[in-house]
Amino acid sequence: FSSHSDGLGISVMNVCPEAETLGLARTTYGKEFLVYGDMRKAPIVSLETVTYPYVSDRVVDRVQASEGTLTVERVISTAFEHDGKIAIFLANIAEEDMTVNFILEAARMYGIDEAEVQIYDSEKDTYTKLTDIKDGTAKCSVELPSREVVMLVINK
Repeated sequence: FSSHSDGLGISVMNVCPEAETLGLARTTYGKEFLVYGDMRKAPIVSLETVTYPYVSDRVVDRVQASEGTLTVERVISTAFEHDGKIAIFLANIAEEDMTVNFILEAARMYGIDEAEVQIYDSEKDTYTKLTDIKDGTAKCSVELPSREVVMLVINK
């Protein structure tokens, strides 16, 4: 995420206000991963989509792209590795809170057969056990507040 406009003149901050909360994660609790870490494959946690209207005053290839819609996944996920840990960031870009249930294929994605998955509480600055990875997989159920970023951490 960044606050710049894409080629159509669509501001990420207009379509994706949670970019501000991701910016907070990047400069505080998620800094070791988002700044110093290496990107890894992120799990797909939801196939739901959300559509946003946009209006653009930019001209692209001599064609006025004046208005339309943009359909994106409702939950955006990304993962980073740093210092023997994997962090998975989940951003709910919809206007409603939601719960996501997904299978984390840790062995296939990260080479992890057994470990604990923790969820970070940025308000309390604490980690709480979410679930265990056993035989390379973990069943995860995560509450995602509207337009917020949630960080999960796996210690390898």
